[in-house]
Amino acid sequence: FPWQIMESSGDDIDMRSKAREIIELRFRDASSLDEVSLYQQQYTRQLSLTEAQLTSTIQTNLDHVKKAMDTIKQSEDTMAKLVGEFEGMQDQLGKSRSQLGKYEHIRSINIANRNIQ
Repeated sequence: FPWQIMESSGDDIDMRSKAREIIELRFRDASSLDEVSLYQQQYTRQLSLTEAQLTSTIQTNLDHVKKAMDTIKQSEDTMAKLVGEFEGMQDQLGKSRSQLGKYEHIRSINIANRNIQ
C-alpha cells in the first residue's frame, strides 16, 4: 500500500496492523471501493451511538458523585450539630458536678438512697 504507518507504541502497532489487514481483505479490487461510503456511514452511526452512551454514562456517574457529595455535606452538618450538643451536655454535667460538690449532704443522701434500693 502507498501509505506509511508511523509506529509509536505496541498497542498502536497492533491496532494499525489489524486495520491494515481489514483494509486489505475488504478492498482487494477496485469495485470494493464503492462500499467505502457504506462503511463510513456504518462507522459514523456506531461512533454517534458510542458517544451518546459515553455521555449518558458520564452524566449518570456525575449525578452519583453530586449525590454522594450532598450526602457527605449533610452528614458533616449533622455531625457538627451533634458535637455541639455533646459539648453543651458536657458543660451542663460539669456544672452539675460542681454544684453537687457544694452540697456534701446531698451526696450522702444519694448514696444512702442507692443503698436502700
